[in-house]
Amino acid sequence: LTGLLRERGDLDGAVAVLRQRADAGDIYAAEQLAELLRRRGDLDGAVAVLRRRADAGDSDAARQLAELLRERGDLDELRRRADAGDSSAARQLARLLRERGDLDGAVRVLRRRADAGDSDAARQLAELLRERGDLDELRRRADAGDSSAARQLAELLRERGDLDGAVAVLRRRADAGDTHAARQLAELLREQTR
Repeated sequence: LTGLLRERGDLDGAVAVLRQRADAGDIYAAEQLAELLRRRGDLDGAVAVLRRRADAGDSDAARQLAELLRERGDLDELRRRADAGDSSAARQLARLLRERGDLDGAVRVLRRRADAGDSDAARQLAELLRERGDLDELRRRADAGDSSAARQLAELLRERGDLDGAVAVLRRRADAGDTHAARQLAELLREQTR
């Protein structure tokens, strides 16, 4: 029905039907409603729909909500959701802070999530630390077993001309069974022989 209404250009009718189904607990209708509202430019409406689903435990809705909040630049809600343990909100908060030039803030957000075991946050943190040139924290994290930090540390050392240091970092990770580090090590060793 909603597809037919949309085809006929009756977006208000489609929204009404989707809202009724979403309010009755239809997750698929809620997703469609949020997307339709978003396309129509009703970001507040889309956020409200996604927030209800996210608060009910829908991880897809939480991810979509976090993306939309970042697009809107809503630091406050992203921060509240991140502080409450929402990993999607934390990643989007870090991304927004980074886009706004607040690298220290982004590092703090990602560090907290990475330290709580979020591997995606650990990867993003390692990339950001490399971008900042923070050898010390990359080395600490790599020494503590963070494979993302080790790979980024090796890359930063390579960029700075310390090939022996990069090889040593990657060799330790490769010896520990890290296949990504082993590939990176092989590439680096090939590069050294050229």
